[in-house]
Amino acid sequence: MDWFSWLSKTGLEPSLVYEYGLTLAHNELEEEDMFYFNHEFLQSMGISIAKHRLEILKLARKEEKETLFLTNGSPTAQLGFSSPVVYHFQKEEKKMDGDDNDDDDGYWTAAVEEIKWDTMFQDLKPN
Repeated sequence: MDWFSWLSKTGLEPSLVYEYGLTLAHNELEEEDMFYFNHEFLQSMGISIAKHRLEILKLARKEEKETLFLTNGSPTAQLGFSSPVVYHFQKEEKKMDGDDNDDDDGYWTAAVEEIKWDTMFQDLKPN
């Protein structure tokens, strides 16, 4: 993320844009992290002036609204499978084969349960 370009939209002094841009870069923050910014978080990184934090937060909220507008307010797509989608796909596959009999002896239930556990922990990040 080019924090310098992004922060330049705040109207802060160029020297502050440079300083705060370095701070954000040194903390290894990425673009999607801006949606979690709050006063305490910015202050913990050394941005001590409340007005500067406010300007950064206003820009982050503006970016968030633009992102929601571009996606029509729908949540971001998940990479991977969630159990309801997998279950539904398998049910549709059965219907297409003409076998509407739900007598599968729990075979798919175990597979769906296994997928739930796999996807539940895929996006964990260390503290």
